[in-house]
Amino acid sequence: MSYDGYIYVGTPPQKMRAIFDTGSSNTWIIGKNTDLGHKFDIFYDPTKSSTAQKVTPEKLAVIPFGIGNLEGHFV
Repeated sequence: MSYDGYIYVGTPPQKMRAIFDTGSSNTWIIGKNTDLGHKFDIFYDPTKSSTAQKVTPEKLAVIPFGIGNLEGHFV
């Protein structure tokens, strides 16, 4: 089971679908370059946000789930 909903992130605000991980203090946002990006009609594009910053050094997040891993970069 997962919980998802719509939130706004960035400048200007981008409406996107977020996955709320109730077992974690983190909120994961689906980016346009993730493997799941094609499964959702709304996703975050950091290139369209004037306030997005890449984490340096760039780190890859690997989140294990029962059906596989979700991988992406921190922004």
